[in-house]
Amino acid sequence: MMTANMQFSANTPLAGDGDLNFDGKVDAADVLPGSRIVLGSLTPSADQVIAGDIAPYSNGASQPDNRITPGDLLLISRIALGSFTP
Repeated sequence: MMTANMQFSANTPLAGDGDLNFDGKVDAADVLPGSRIVLGSLTPSADQVIAGDIAPYSNGASQPDNRITPGDLLLISRIALGSFTP
């Protein structure tokens, strides 16, 4: 019998979790790069787009559009404050 052995590092982005700095949690440290991305002063990595593209959010699911927008930043901020759980 063959089994798959998959390992994930702390830097493996989870689609739509909002963790832009890949430290395993969504907090104020993720809001800063999100703000810089939205304002255009930081170009996101492909992994950051995967992790931060969480808006729009409807019917209990993320509807990613392959970019980080003010809507994504709002949800990341709400997750960091504990007022939204994806």
